[in-house]
Amino acid sequence: MAVENDTVSLAFRYPYHKEQIEKIENQRVVERIISNFLGHPCHVHCILEDNHLLKAALKMGAQIID
Repeated sequence: MAVENDTVSLAFRYPYHKEQIEKIENQRVVERIISNFLGHPCHVHCILEDNHLLKAALKMGAQIID
């Protein structure tokens, strides 16, 4: 988690969790809770954690298959 000005960045390990928080109704709830905690309005920005194992595999020639 990082806070810069009025933006709170939340890092998630799995895409599913990021996607759930990014749903507008869930994002509003999270923003309201964090705003109450910080004492001022804020916005939430969701990111995925860097996956060092994936990066290492890609460097060794692995390919991502959907």
